[in-house]
Amino acid sequence: MDRNRAKRLSRELFRTDPAAFPSGWEVVLVIRAGMLKRSLAELRKVYAAAAARITAAPAGPSA
Repeated sequence: MDRNRAKRLSRELFRTDPAAFPSGWEVVLVIRAGMLKRSLAELRKVYAAAAARITAAPAGPSA
């Protein structure tokens, strides 16, 4: 049940903010247990902040 809820929340984040990542990008989410304790509004803020941080990072290998 928790797994399905996490999947639904993740899909909703991507669906409601399709411009968060550039077209053609593949994004992998790592779901943490704390995700289910947050409201959708909180998750949207975290998602938007992470997307901004990731897209602002320089391209290329990180290590």
